[in-house]
Amino acid sequence: MAGTGFAGQTPGGGYGNGYTGPEGVTCHVPGAPVPGLPECLPNLELNKTAPSVISPGTITWTITVWHAGYPGAEDPMASTVGIPVSSIHVNDVSLEMEGLAPDPEYGLPKDGELKPGRAIIYTVTQTFDDKICGSKKSVTNTASMTVDQEQSTTADDSHTVTVPVSCTADVGVTKTADKATYVPGDTAKWTVVVTNHDNAPVPVSRIQVDDADAALTPDPGNPTTVLAPGATMSFTAQTAVTAQMCEGIKNTVTVSLTGSGPIDSNAANNMATAEAGVSCAPPAPTDSGSAPGTTTGTPAGTEGSQTTGTTSGTAGQSPSICARVSVVAAIRAPKRPFAGARSTVVLRVRARTAARQVKLTYRLPKGFVITGKPRNVAVRRGLVTVNMGNIARNHTKGVVLRVRITRNAEGARRHTAVVRAHCATARRAVNTVRLRPVQGPVSPAVTG
Repeated sequence: MAGTGFAGQTPGGGYGNGYTGPEGVTCHVPGAPVPGLPECLPNLELNKTAPSVISPGTITWTITVWHAGYPGAEDPMASTVGIPVSSIHVNDVSLEMEGLAPDPEYGLPKDGELKPGRAIIYTVTQTFDDKICGSKKSVTNTASMTVDQEQSTTADDSHTVTVPVSCTADVGVTKTADKATYVPGDTAKWTVVVTNHDNAPVPVSRIQVDDADAALTPDPGNPTTVLAPGATMSFTAQTAVTAQMCEGIKNTVTVSLTGSGPIDSNAANNMATAEAGVSCAPPAPTDSGSAPGTTTGTPAGTEGSQTTGTTSGTAGQSPSICARVSVVAAIRAPKRPFAGARSTVVLRVRARTAARQVKLTYRLPKGFVITGKPRNVAVRRGLVTVNMGNIARNHTKGVVLRVRITRNAEGARRHTAVVRAHCATARRAVNTVRLRPVQGPVSPAVTG
């Protein structure tokens, strides 16, 4: 009734009904009526996301429907009144799929209503064959929705995304030994890790790993269908160490892609070699020249005497001068990994000169958790320590760590490694990465 209202109203002001509340308020949320104002209409927003690239194989389109509240209200999210999920109809226009059902793996509202500030997720899979690698440069897909009740706007009820086509791949391999040095009679255990460094999944059936000197045994936890971007698959092998290997052992492994599909665009990481030393027993000591049955000892009166300035027990011999040693460290890790993803971190040490007592330390970034490592790697309070033993001139040794990134991690992270060796200056390697959130640009809360 004109001219009447509540505290703060002025007859004849505002909207011609006596209301002079906060500026911009044009309606009230359901369940909380305000004299002189109509009830607000809801607004649902649809957003569609996809992989960063498309290549032959199966991808998943993700459609998010978010309740953006009641625009025009003083607090658009204040209402607990939702919209029945059954009244929301989502369609994949490009694939001609109508009436999609919400994906239960992302959670569903227990009361069947989508409340303000909440979301429901729909997923659609699509398979592409090798024809996608023809003249097609990108794939466009549109999703839309209709709602049985009136909304404040329908401008955001559809969303189109365009994804580039990528017909190249990048799988790399690393190999490590479980020890830096063996003795005859030991069994050297090798670990081989294959990593997908590209942005598109690679069918496992296309990945071929070869080791000419040892039989590879696949890890039972390896993926069986596709190797996702940043994911790994592992193998182990063994070599019996004999006295004929006193100069050290070396083992090489290669990875390649077979069959039809994207070609490997980076041949530089398709081969890896691991080395280890072999310590053989020294020859038996020679006779000192004493007659049989006699013993040598310290002449009387000289007990406790010492000779200074010697390193080998020979008086007057100068100590050897330590030659300068040069070692460098390198870190390889995905530049923009997703939070919640599994990945690998590859640490390498290269000796420009022969190096002894090589030790590598690596600081695990915040939000990274190690899920797999070689046996010779020690971890304590986020600090990884690897004793690499001796490294020959112009040779490289590496360590592969399997890691998982926590789902709530975000922003920049820094990988830091330091390598030290006998008579060498400590060298540092730093690799900064930026974590991408799980949901991408839209990450509303999910009901249920």
